[in-house]
Amino acid sequence: MNELERQLNRLFHWARRAPERETAALPYGFATRVVAQWQAARPELVAALWERLACRAAFAAGLVLLIGAASYFAANWHEVAYDYNLNYSAMEIASVP
Repeated sequence: MNELERQLNRLFHWARRAPERETAALPYGFATRVVAQWQAARPELVAALWERLACRAAFAAGLVLLIGAASYFAANWHEVAYDYNLNYSAMEIASVP
């Protein structure tokens, strides 16, 4: 027998000799009251969690939108949206009957 088994057997021996402890009985209806209280508070808890999640998701979406818009405009600030040069106007005049 190794040292660990000897120590465990000694511990189990002392545990068997220990006196039984009395468990305190719960009052009548305690479990029912706890469950009723939990069920009554549950919708508010779920609503609060959804509200917090929706606010954080909206903030994150707005942040992504702002970062995307800033990076787009930073990369394309020098380009004009409608580039009307001479070739385009000549083609436009020629294509109109």
